[in-house]
Amino acid sequence: MFSLKKLDGLPEGTEVDILELFTKTTLDVIGLAAFNFNFDALIQPNDETRAFEGVLEEFSNRMKKYIFLPRWMYLNLTSSGRNFRRNIDILRKATENIINKRLTQLKDQKSTENTSKDMLDHMIDACLDNDKDISKISMTALRDEIMTFLFAGHDTTSTAMTWFVASMCQNPTEQEKVLQEIDSVIKTEVPTMHDLGLLTYTTMCFKESMRIHPPVGLIGRESITDVEINGTVVPKGTFFGLDIKASQINPNVFPDPEKFDPSNFDQNSPKATTSAHQFAAFSLGPRNCIGQQFGLLEARTILGLVFKKYTFKLTHPEDVWTAFGLMSKPKGGLKVTIHKRS
Repeated sequence: MFSLKKLDGLPEGTEVDILELFTKTTLDVIGLAAFNFNFDALIQPNDETRAFEGVLEEFSNRMKKYIFLPRWMYLNLTSSGRNFRRNIDILRKATENIINKRLTQLKDQKSTENTSKDMLDHMIDACLDNDKDISKISMTALRDEIMTFLFAGHDTTSTAMTWFVASMCQNPTEQEKVLQEIDSVIKTEVPTMHDLGLLTYTTMCFKESMRIHPPVGLIGRESITDVEINGTVVPKGTFFGLDIKASQINPNVFPDPEKFDPSNFDQNSPKATTSAHQFAAFSLGPRNCIGQQFGLLEARTILGLVFKKYTFKLTHPEDVWTAFGLMSKPKGGLKVTIHKRS
């Protein structure tokens, strides 16, 4: 496991930015799992890895500083916009190289019916016409879909795992229960799907962490009809910004909303969430997170293996704040010291 290889080489008590560690890990995971491409972000960062970091940083800058600038003005007249465009170009070229390599492989194969397929293969299949002519594939459309999966498939999960670490550091009693469950369930080097399904309390804590610290704090929706809200008619076509954080710390739903309470997700508890709208960290409706189950499995696997061997302490517990942007990450990352478990 990528994160363990990095942590295993560090001395006891070393300070690390766990957000950076998890972000590089999840980028490697989505690259290999979905597209059979190794970014090697954790061990040997390259231009593509730095471009991902640059795009996310500049997008957050636009949200905070340049949100009212027209797109052409932002991209051409600000240093942030020029950096964003340069990094996007690097990623587009890298993505096109991944696609072209796979298309070449497909051309050389007489049949792919009996071979295992990853997400890229299925995306290529979806882009093919009935005559299966690879030359007719829209490179731009396929490239943009892949880049969307790469961005959405790693940054949200790494942010959620980082807040989980912070929550465990801040709630040692709950952390001890998580450690006991992990020790009792994970007995092998790599947990099985059955093992992951048994990490019920760990999953409850993970979701509770996402309730208090949703990785994506704001989602947008457009009304498809006129709708009346509290006596006011909002016309069709109105854009809504939905504050996920506010909805998940609503005291009418969660009486003590800021308290870390995993029983909010204990289905045997009367306090458990009963409506999908009470917990919207993965969004809602037909445009909810398509990678929700993949992200949960990935998080349980990584966190299970990491906490099997290590615990963490916040370097500056008084300075854990949310920096709002494209992702609601800990401001300045999350600095922790690593401690090997006996």
